[in-house]
Amino acid sequence: MLDKNRRGKAMPMRPGDFRRVSRTGMRMIAVGLLALALFAGAAAYYRRVATPVTLIVPYAAGGSMDLSARVLARQLSEALRRQVVLEFIGGAGGILAVQKVLHAKPDGNTYLYGSGNAVLLSPLQIPGAGFTSHDLVPVAPVSSSHLTLMARADLHAQTMDELIELVRREKRPLMIGTPGVSTLHHLLALSMAAQLGGKAEAIPYVKTSTLLQDLGGGRLDLAILALPAATGVDAARGKILGLFSTKRSPLFPGIPTVNENASLRFWVVDPWTGIFAQRGTPPREIAHIKRAMKRVLMSPELSRVQATLGVVPADPKSIDGFDALVAAEAQRFAAMVKH
Repeated sequence: MLDKNRRGKAMPMRPGDFRRVSRTGMRMIAVGLLALALFAGAAAYYRRVATPVTLIVPYAAGGSMDLSARVLARQLSEALRRQVVLEFIGGAGGILAVQKVLHAKPDGNTYLYGSGNAVLLSPLQIPGAGFTSHDLVPVAPVSSSHLTLMARADLHAQTMDELIELVRREKRPLMIGTPGVSTLHHLLALSMAAQLGGKAEAIPYVKTSTLLQDLGGGRLDLAILALPAATGVDAARGKILGLFSTKRSPLFPGIPTVNENASLRFWVVDPWTGIFAQRGTPPREIAHIKRAMKRVLMSPELSRVQATLGVVPADPKSIDGFDALVAAEAQRFAAMVKH
């Protein structure tokens, strides 16, 4: 290779010249590659931000989780700086909603906002559910609540001790209404009936409104309802005897638990809701949601809305232990179903 001197004559390039050209070229290539990587990263980021996150809710719009879900979606959208949209899919004990999540592309854009009933209990009780709890990855808890034991207003029992004594005296079995055969409520009713020596019968209902009509009309003796639904029942229809919980609710400390009695110990469980991803979702995407949820769970607005619904917001510190909680609950639910 030739170069030119100051007089314009061609001269052969010296070895040092090759090294200088080589270093300059390598620098230019490195700068180009870095710019390309930055451009590609920026493009991927904007594509990700432009794609909305979908939260699938296993209940019909306007149901018990509607208001909480809408506030959660807005708060999560602000924390992620991405649009979060809700899709309500009710029916089949939450199975349809879970299947929608599992059939989506595992790219971190689709999540389930559901309960232990949909994630853990339905696949244990409904044949052909098509999934198990292992197909979902726990991401973050959202809230916890309570189930209540209600009695018709004129039932001659004001406490659990009085109820147990009444059952022992009665010749006929007491009727316990529940909002569906594949619900945690029904499982608790079956367990309670067994604890009462078979002198109670669990009756599943399709609509809670019909259940409340029968409770108020005296066709049911007892009912198992979520605390928000129970606290809204008129005193002329029914009264709360206890919570199926390990401890009293901080929102309603005057209501005892069902195990605050002198003779029997019933199954208790604290229902919860949380966010789940399908297995195979990139860990970095799940990490984004977890970080955002730590901010969301500190939101005063979300806490206020959940308090009006009778549920307790999850502690942001409990996010890291949510997978362990779900694993333990899965074992408990399986034992309850077999029992």
